Amino acid sequence: MHSPLFHPGVGFPGVNPQQSLTNASLMALGQQMEDANHEMVNMLTQQIGMVFNPLIQQIGSSYQTLNDQMGRRLPISLVHRLYKTGQCLKI
Repeated sequence: MHSPLFHPGVGFPGVNPQQSLTNASLMALGQQMEDANHEMVNMLTQQIGMVFNPLIQQIGSSYQTLNDQMGRRLPISLVHRLYKTGQCLKI
């Protein structure tokens, strides 16, 4: 029994006819390689997401915390500067 990738009836000079690839077998091999490539890309995309998504969320959370802290500190520093220059706010 022969492999579906080999066709015994087609040959090239100096090549065993049982090892000659047909157009159909080349197309089948190409499709298998394309499917395998898609699987590898999908797996790599998932792994990158597992690494980078938590990192991106952490960075976003850190920036939000910094923004919140700066939002609380800015008015205090502004009041302090206004007080030192004699331009106090009238409430």
